[in-house]
Amino acid sequence: MDVLFVNMPWIGLARPSIALGTLKSVLSAGGVRSEVVYANLLFASEIGVEAHQAVSLVYANHLLGEWLFSSVAFPGASSGSDAYLDRVLSRDIFHKAYWKPERVRELVLAARARAEPFVSRLAEDVVARRPRIVACSSTFQQHVASLALLRRVKELDPGIVTLLGGANCETVMGRTTHRLFDQVDFVVSGEADDVLVPLVRAIERDGREVSPEELPVGVLGPAHRRSGYPRVADAQGADDTPRAFARDLEAIPPPDYTEYFETFRSLDALVPAVTPTLLVETSRGCWWGEKRTCSFCGLNGRENAYRKRSPGRVLTELDDLSRRYSLATFETVDNILPMSAFEDLLPALVEAGSPYQLFFETKANLTRDQVRLLAEAGVRWTQPGIESLSTELLRLLGKGCEAWQNIQLLKWSRQFGIRLSWNLLSEVPGDRDEWYGEMAEFLPLLEHLQPPSGVAPIQYHRFSSYHRDPARFGLRLRPAPGYSAVYPLPEEELADLVYLFEDGWRDTVRKSPVLKMLLDGPGLPRLRQRFLAWAGRWVEGPAPVLVATYTESAIHVSDTRSVAPKAERTVTGLDRLVLLEADRAPLEKGLVARLVADGHEAKFVAESVERLLSQRLALRVDGRLVGLVLQDPVAPLPALEEGPFGRELPRERPAET
Repeated sequence: MDVLFVNMPWIGLARPSIALGTLKSVLSAGGVRSEVVYANLLFASEIGVEAHQAVSLVYANHLLGEWLFSSVAFPGASSGSDAYLDRVLSRDIFHKAYWKPERVRELVLAARARAEPFVSRLAEDVVARRPRIVACSSTFQQHVASLALLRRVKELDPGIVTLLGGANCETVMGRTTHRLFDQVDFVVSGEADDVLVPLVRAIERDGREVSPEELPVGVLGPAHRRSGYPRVADAQGADDTPRAFARDLEAIPPPDYTEYFETFRSLDALVPAVTPTLLVETSRGCWWGEKRTCSFCGLNGRENAYRKRSPGRVLTELDDLSRRYSLATFETVDNILPMSAFEDLLPALVEAGSPYQLFFETKANLTRDQVRLLAEAGVRWTQPGIESLSTELLRLLGKGCEAWQNIQLLKWSRQFGIRLSWNLLSEVPGDRDEWYGEMAEFLPLLEHLQPPSGVAPIQYHRFSSYHRDPARFGLRLRPAPGYSAVYPLPEEELADLVYLFEDGWRDTVRKSPVLKMLLDGPGLPRLRQRFLAWAGRWVEGPAPVLVATYTESAIHVSDTRSVAPKAERTVTGLDRLVLLEADRAPLEKGLVARLVADGHEAKFVAESVERLLSQRLALRVDGRLVGLVLQDPVAPLPALEEGPFGRELPRERPAET
């Protein structure tokens, strides 16, 4: 064959690679023969799904998946395994009743022992297929395993041309990878859709000696090691590396997932434990980021231009993929759902009978009708980028919405049965501890709504505003500590290679009990406590409710929250009118003015507002009165294991040792 793609660990098992599936289709349309090897599935089958899940539970910035293959990619380098694992497993990141750090250590070390023989066997199989080009996609924690494989392939057959691309090869990261690791012949920085066919043709003609002038924009080759790397100025005028960019998503063919399903169904160890889903793309970039980038976001590299596919193309692709692979669950890889989808794509899905279960990332400031339409169209899960319930923090983060809108979204999503993925960000540059304390005060009132996944310290990603201009935020960024355990490189080299960073000052504070005592306030610890109580009620079940039935004269409320003054109550008269108005979260002044215009006395309206607040049926946020009561019937949420993400669970509960 011409090209053999390899999807290396460490990446999820329930999803085929949309990058490699799409590039296989692109090559096929260009008359180039290719296949995809799902090495992530093969390795998981060897080490077991329990071990795979244990590693996957560790926060990405610890780079445990990368570390597993570091001794294979960099033979002879000191692993420092004991100190590294001690640091990782000392963090409170595992559910104590489910995962024990001792068990995770056992699983991780056993998996690491299998890494070298696995890569050797895989490389022998790759070479035996006699490809002209071997290409790896590197996203998340796939970089080191890919480097390990390409090094071994080169040792076995120096004639094979090697290629590396993906998110970890964006601009300076791709240039640094190419400069430091000569087992990689060509690197694609950016989107490979439009450049891969001409690159393959050039390699077929000239091998590794393709001249820089004949390489597509965004591609780095062996000649650049001699002549120097191409440079462009980034948005701030700083030196950067060109990236490839696909302008017409309509011209890109649907992905081919054939090898994923062939491999998956052949592995008896995976079939009982993994439920696959399908990945699909309806847009690229971020339309909100074109207006104002969220301060922490580095997802789109240097190019944030928003492009979307037509509704007709999306519907055709959903139908084609669903029929071909006999699945109706789809996770979209888009950064954000276009608002135009509420006018075209979503109504079209409803008209088609809502035949799929879908996941989308969305903006948080959606209306009740928009959330209802999502549910009617088959969107069962969303990631709305809530990030905080403090308007002050949301402004620092550049989210373009306010706390009351996020609470409304939590309410509508629960009302219409859409599961959410969201968290509360902490340690935001420029924050005040009192803002976390203010959130902590009203968090118990939201117990009937879906809790966040956690209260997580903000991360610093390459290409984010924090990384582009750290001085503006008072940051002293350096590579995240996990990288030094993975790569045998000095910090100055790592700084151009890595995606995740930490703030040196904040790390110093964390390590100093005296500084922490002087600088930490009570607000953030209180917020964490309140979050744990909220999440605990949902884990232990049944989930709390705050739900009402409506008649022409009364609202009958059932309330099982921990802060409920009464389990049952009936709201009548002016209180009923105010509560009905509060469902839309109006400005309090406007609400009072409207009711006064309708003949009610301002004094009595104000007393009614205070009564509803004291009964915890409403919340005063951002000058608005936000009603918290859901309306019976409330649509059930999809079970966690039935979402459009697929499923990766061991057959048995992990052993407790």
